[in-house]
Amino acid sequence: MQDTAMDLAPKTTELLQANAALFGQPRLDAQDIKALKRRIASGMAEDTGISLARAIRILARNEPSEEVAKLLSDVLADPASTQVIRRRAAQGLGAIDSDVARDALHNAVRDADDDLLSAILRALANIGNRESLRVLDALRAEHSQHILDEAAFTRALLVHKTGVSSDDADLDRIAPKPRPVPLRTETAKTLGAVMKRLRGPTFGLALAETMGVSFVCVNQRHYVLLDKALSGRAKMANVLKRPQIVGAIVADQGVSEGIAVRQLIFSQPEKGGVRLSITSLQGAVLFLGEARFTDAGADIVLRDHTGSRLPTAIRGAVTTKSLEIEAEFLGGRGRRKRHGEQEPLVR
Repeated sequence: MQDTAMDLAPKTTELLQANAALFGQPRLDAQDIKALKRRIASGMAEDTGISLARAIRILARNEPSEEVAKLLSDVLADPASTQVIRRRAAQGLGAIDSDVARDALHNAVRDADDDLLSAILRALANIGNRESLRVLDALRAEHSQHILDEAAFTRALLVHKTGVSSDDADLDRIAPKPRPVPLRTETAKTLGAVMKRLRGPTFGLALAETMGVSFVCVNQRHYVLLDKALSGRAKMANVLKRPQIVGAIVADQGVSEGIAVRQLIFSQPEKGGVRLSITSLQGAVLFLGEARFTDAGADIVLRDHTGSRLPTAIRGAVTTKSLEIEAEFLGGRGRRKRHGEQEPLVR
């Protein structure tokens, strides 16, 4: 059998080696493109050293034509093709905005495993149309949650892209509706009991027992407490003058472990107010925001700084007698948890 690699320029042959570095989108001349088409159509074994998966990728980028779409459609539909090659064919079709490419992707959805289906969904996100929405609606519920999430995102993207009117909840993946975080204003009696159980360092803070808010995170109740220096408007103005630790978030770890400081609230003076941050005791910044002073006290705005699975916004006000806080999750299901990742601060 003739080695079709001989039809390729030496530089291109080197580029198509499986272990060769590939940067950007290489441009091929007409002769190389013609040779690549023959290479893919013949389904030759990898004994030439040329990566068929890489050849598919480069061809689709260099010639997003109906002819190439038909060629890649045949590869995608061929049960003799390896899953790696079929995934690469689906990805290549996603670069070709044509009915041939869309039809091939639609037809492959029915029998695709999760890995192939993930590649098809990403391709449809790029070139899908209204017919793609009907194909996505027919997806089987037995697919993994990861795939169902990808399908929901692709569907929501296509709804916006095509202008189809929809009340589907999947649209929240694109423009999620904030959800309130349950918060509770605590009484002075409760806060007094919290202080009696407080163990460990407080980092120089004299925490006020007169105002505080609590929430539940990872099955533990947490309390947002401020330094006593903020108990009056005149003293609150001192925050403008120098960096300070203005409060702490403490967690109830159970009867035997007591209550301990988990996060610290820092302030840094800036024009018109102060910059605020909530950090872990290891120094990781969890929230960033600001406080702007008013006649009654200060208005507070903070946003999640961790890219957490449940990004959260915090708003509130501090007066001479009270601490009022509202918080809300900013989006949908949030992203998937990474290995070893801790839960977000507010839950």
